[in-house]
Amino acid sequence: MSFISVSLLFMMFTFDLIHLATQESAFILEKDNFKWQTGGWAKCTPQGGPGGGNCTQFRSVQCRNGVNQRAPPSFCRPEDRPVDTRACTGPCPEDCLISSWSEWTECSATCAPTATKVRKREVLRSEVNRGRPCGDLSELVVCDDLPECGEMMTPLHTWRTGEWTSCRKVETIDIPCGLGQKTRSVTCIDESGRDVPEDGCLQRNRGNSPLDLEICSVPCDCELSDWTWWSPCSQICLDTEDPTNVGSETRSREILRLPDRDGLPCAHLTEQRECDTSNITLAECPVYEWITQDWQDCEPTDDICGGGKEWRQVFCVKTGDITLQPVDEKHCVLNDEKKPASRRACWRECPVDCQLGEWENWSACSKSCGEGGIHLRQREVLAEPAHGGTPCDALYQAKECEPVECAWWRTGAWSTCFLNNVDATCGDGSWYRVMYCISALDQEVDDSNCDPDLRPLSQDDCTVPCPQDCIISEWSKWSPCSVSCGKQGGVQTRWREILAHGSDSDPCISDSELTQTTVCNLHVSCDTYIWQISPWEECTIIDEGVEETCGEDVGMQKRNITCEIDSGIAANETLCLASQKPESHQPCSIPCQVDCVVSEWSDWSDCNQTCGLEAHRERSKVVLVLDANGGIPCPNGTNEERVLYESMPCEGVPPCYSYQWHAGNWSQCLVARDLCGQGLREREVSCQRNDGETVDPGFCVREVFGSIPLSHEQCYIPCGGDCELTEWTPYGPCQPDCGTTRYTGYCRQRSKKLVVDHPEDTLTLCPDLTPNDLLEIIPCTDQEYNYTTAIGTWGQCIVDGPCGGGIRERPTACIREDSRMVPHTFCLSEPPATEECTVECPHDCVVSDWLNWSPCSARCGTGLKTRQRVVEAPSQGLGKECPHLAESMPCHLATCDSFVWVIGDWSPCYLTNRSVNCGSGMRNRSVECPAGEEFGADCARRRPKPPMVTPCELPCPGDCVVGEWSEFSPCSLDCVTVSRRNRSRTVIRPPAAEGGKPCEEVYEEADCDNEVCRLTGYHNKTTDWTQCKPHHGDCGPGIQWQVSTCIDEVTSLSVTVDRCNQSNEVAEQGCFVPCPIDCEYEEFSDWSVCSQECGQEGTQSRSRKVLTSAKHGGRICSDGINQTRPCNIKPCFSYEWLREPWSDCLFDDSFTGCGVGVETRRVECIRSDGLSVALEFCVLPEELALLQANNVVHGFNMSAMDIVTSRTCDRPCPGDCVLSEWSGFSPCLASCFDSSLPGKQTRSRHIVAYPSPDGLQCPDAVVETKLCSNPSCPEFKWKSGPWDGTEIPEREVWCEMEGSSLSNVTGGCLEAVRPPSSVLCRSPLCAEYGSACQTGICQCTDDYQGNGVACYPTDVCRDDAECSEILPESYCAKGGVCRCLKQYDLRDGTCRVPYARTETDKTWVWFVIAGCCVAAVIILLCAIFIVSRGEKGGFQPLDQNNQHPLEGDENDPEMIRMSMLDGDMDED
Repeated sequence: MSFISVSLLFMMFTFDLIHLATQESAFILEKDNFKWQTGGWAKCTPQGGPGGGNCTQFRSVQCRNGVNQRAPPSFCRPEDRPVDTRACTGPCPEDCLISSWSEWTECSATCAPTATKVRKREVLRSEVNRGRPCGDLSELVVCDDLPECGEMMTPLHTWRTGEWTSCRKVETIDIPCGLGQKTRSVTCIDESGRDVPEDGCLQRNRGNSPLDLEICSVPCDCELSDWTWWSPCSQICLDTEDPTNVGSETRSREILRLPDRDGLPCAHLTEQRECDTSNITLAECPVYEWITQDWQDCEPTDDICGGGKEWRQVFCVKTGDITLQPVDEKHCVLNDEKKPASRRACWRECPVDCQLGEWENWSACSKSCGEGGIHLRQREVLAEPAHGGTPCDALYQAKECEPVECAWWRTGAWSTCFLNNVDATCGDGSWYRVMYCISALDQEVDDSNCDPDLRPLSQDDCTVPCPQDCIISEWSKWSPCSVSCGKQGGVQTRWREILAHGSDSDPCISDSELTQTTVCNLHVSCDTYIWQISPWEECTIIDEGVEETCGEDVGMQKRNITCEIDSGIAANETLCLASQKPESHQPCSIPCQVDCVVSEWSDWSDCNQTCGLEAHRERSKVVLVLDANGGIPCPNGTNEERVLYESMPCEGVPPCYSYQWHAGNWSQCLVARDLCGQGLREREVSCQRNDGETVDPGFCVREVFGSIPLSHEQCYIPCGGDCELTEWTPYGPCQPDCGTTRYTGYCRQRSKKLVVDHPEDTLTLCPDLTPNDLLEIIPCTDQEYNYTTAIGTWGQCIVDGPCGGGIRERPTACIREDSRMVPHTFCLSEPPATEECTVECPHDCVVSDWLNWSPCSARCGTGLKTRQRVVEAPSQGLGKECPHLAESMPCHLATCDSFVWVIGDWSPCYLTNRSVNCGSGMRNRSVECPAGEEFGADCARRRPKPPMVTPCELPCPGDCVVGEWSEFSPCSLDCVTVSRRNRSRTVIRPPAAEGGKPCEEVYEEADCDNEVCRLTGYHNKTTDWTQCKPHHGDCGPGIQWQVSTCIDEVTSLSVTVDRCNQSNEVAEQGCFVPCPIDCEYEEFSDWSVCSQECGQEGTQSRSRKVLTSAKHGGRICSDGINQTRPCNIKPCFSYEWLREPWSDCLFDDSFTGCGVGVETRRVECIRSDGLSVALEFCVLPEELALLQANNVVHGFNMSAMDIVTSRTCDRPCPGDCVLSEWSGFSPCLASCFDSSLPGKQTRSRHIVAYPSPDGLQCPDAVVETKLCSNPSCPEFKWKSGPWDGTEIPEREVWCEMEGSSLSNVTGGCLEAVRPPSSVLCRSPLCAEYGSACQTGICQCTDDYQGNGVACYPTDVCRDDAECSEILPESYCAKGGVCRCLKQYDLRDGTCRVPYARTETDKTWVWFVIAGCCVAAVIILLCAIFIVSRGEKGGFQPLDQNNQHPLEGDENDPEMIRMSMLDGDMDED
């Protein structure tokens, strides 16, 4: 050290010499006189806000002069200033977070020195990474202001009871669990905790002592079997769509013994793991697809035609399998491919028979004359045969014509009779007529064409009657032939009459001469001829030598075509029209035989059940092609889906068993030392199969719903002479009436029983026993409510089939007045939520058979006749509508010409006086209605019936005789021009010259009136088309008619249609009546998931699609396409624990004591409606809570859930350490600087009373932590109150954790930024230049910075006073820099008096300087070497107070104050 000091002095001397050498160098080296000095790094401290993650270290950095004095920072070079902070590389320490101290408790006693009082605090988070520890959690002081306790104190003896041992089985019992016993220590102690004889305790407790032995239940833990082998992997192939799906394998184990007596529950019974396929190369999983065959022929509902179903085969196969071997449909369904439809509605066309119209009129004869001519008539095809209907019969019909001569003689009218005596006026003479041969074509031909034998006379005798001659009329026309055909022919007649008798008395002519008859239509055939068509014969092969024996047009079929008469006798084919002869041969197709084709058998399925004789396996094959046309038939046994199943029984399948719990008889009550009091009894509980075999209990756990019978229960053996009661039973369920008026709402109760040997001694043993000691009633809820029943509307009727009986539902709920839904037990009654209902089955309309046809609508010609049927049962519900109830068809009556009077000729005039031959008389004639006498009125409607009798006058000889009037000449057809008509008659016999009656008028005229015009008017009236009349049944192809009627415009009556230029009265056409199509649905989908899990609004739905809509009156679709029903109509419950406060630490009622006792409380799971339910509802989801047997396998830790109902407790004995209760756990807190540390919650307890030497000592564990999730970094802030008004103001300052109720936390806020609690700057320091008191701390003002002692200007000086203040003997030079006065030099950071020097002799100075410089360099090197060795040995420079920089208490107020004064001194 001396060497270094000498070196330093030498260097200083050298620098002084340099300074003396030139004054300017002093100012140049001015900054070199001040150096930065650093202290050691302090420990890491958090900086910034919570969670900021800033953990730093600090050290002091000061500017010092040559004599190691603090100088303003501006005196040192700012670019050389070392850093004063750095980030920590290690974990950041965090202090213990602890609450503030509580208030002092009351004194524990009333006299000193035993009376003490305690205050406590709680730990929120223990220290982290060696932060500041928590320290004591309690402080105890003696209450010294109390009077002294006296020396004479009564000794206090107390029973000390220890903790019960675990229940241990009795050695004489071999089973590992069951009834056992437990023990505890029982000693008597005095007030200081020392053991003393039991006499003092017995005396205090009236001779009673606590039990040290008790009967208990040894817990039986669940016992499981060994694991089975791992099952085969569920995935045996590579899933190309999801390669990660490697499958899984499982294993299981059985329950051999159930847990009992609070034993450990059973662990999981199954395990599952992924398959290990690392060493296995799996083939790709097959892909499956639906195979759909072609649709088969339609199968009508009535097996004939109309609507029906058609079917196709749909099954699942492996893609690429050409054998089409069926596989389970689940493979295709797994691909999310819905199975294609295998059935659908269809229509088969009904057979349409050939429909023919009415026969038209006969055509003209095929020959105009001669024999062998035929008449033809035809009928129209209204509907061609189709779909196998009856073919058409012949369309043409023929009959023989009446033979007509090809030529005949035609004569003209006779000329006037030329008298032989030309002078006479009457008498014989001759007349003449023209005669020629005329053909059938009405053309004159050569006479040779006519029969000469039949040649008429062209000249004949005639007579011109004389007035006295007899007058005979001309012959009438021949009447129609009496028959139109026949071998015998018919008869024609003509007649004449006597117009006037002659003068002779003899008759003019005999009566036989007045009529003539002749044969007619002789040998005219009455038969008609038609082509008769037989059915087509079976199709046969055309050429037996061809290979193709089936196919299109490979065969030929024929039918017989014969020309037959209507009597069925074969006739000459020439009589039928050859051009219209139907074909007798046609090509035909012979359908090929189609053999039934079935698929391969599928693989055998797994057994359909795991037990029972009915267990079997199945395999199937499907019909791919149905047999047809005589092919090999399909095997018997296929179902309607054309699937054939084959089954075989499963081998080795055990019988199906049922299981039930079996509980044995209770054992005798076992109490401690075979005395009396509380004890236990037990029984055996086993699982029995229905065959009597006892099996592992796991079977009953799986198969039997409900709780397991208890294997043990408490019992009681009364002690003689005691009033003893059993323990309280558990609280029962809520009920509306507990038999008391104390509760008007729902309540629940529990009870005790009196245990006495002799009931008659009850009053003696229990004189103070009241009903409340045996029965306790509590309300179910804290509030009384009113309840009402809410009833919803009935839903849809849900039936299993399409109709019939079903069930409908409605929501019903019991509603509390606060609108909460509660169980129905709270309401007085529960209305039914379901009821039987009926969906009316469709009742189709039922009609009667057709009634008789009505009379024809027309009186003549063609009309319509109608028949009806009546509705016997109308359609109901969705049934089919009624078919048409009326139908019409044409009816044919006599022609309307039959309603025109047929008037016969007038008979000869029959004289009234038969004795004479002339004069007045009567003549008659026949007037008939051709339709029949019953239709006379119809004929009269057209024309009044002409008279049948009329007067006549037979001229007498000599009277004039005239002929009959001719017809009136026709009128003008236009009926516009006024015209006249006329008629005439001839004079047959002129009157006698004398006495004869003259001739009447032989010519007359008459006007044409309007009636005559109207006689020429007719119009056609056509009916609407009749309703279509189906050929078969009530629908399908049919025929309809339209009837035309010709109406006489005068009479408005029907006449023959030819008057209206019509040829047919009836028009026909084919028609079609659509058959009813019933609505058809697909199957209902599965019921959807209920829309709500609870409440009144839950519904679930299902739907179905309409496959075929109803048409044409078929069964219509119902509204039941979508169905809904209520579901989950139950209260929405929430569950929460009811934990009553723990009772006091209890001991046996028979003594007072200390030590280990029991605390009890009531813990229940309370439902939101106030009911207490099973604990499982607060632990498990509600659906699992219903399965109470699950608790056997999935037990829960009641301690961890804080739901235990009893626990041991400690009542401190005299002299024992007394600890407080554990505080509640703090919030979940995390480290703010180390995210890897888990979140923790902390609780603590403190010492209430310290132990005596003989008492129980205090435990070490007063702080507990537990891990927690979702931790948060706590945020802390300093809070301060207002300043008080004292001379030195003070205020309250505390640290507050945000988000917490704790208002004062130690260890959370940074002490470095703690606001002052008092004004510390009441000192002269803050009165100095450049400083002020701010927030209780002395700080430099603006433009000033501190050095820990005083404040200096930040950048420049402003006057000399500032410089002299901080640097005596200096002034403020140009540029604002403090300089020493000229007579002073700056040395060692101060202005000093300079050394003596001359201005003339400076040479020696330079030599000295040079030598000193060389010596200084040598010395400096040596010094560096020495100093470096000193640093290796731990040497550190000391400050002026012999301390390392920044050593000591970092919280020292002076250090904090100086650090603040040193805040900004490094800025230049």
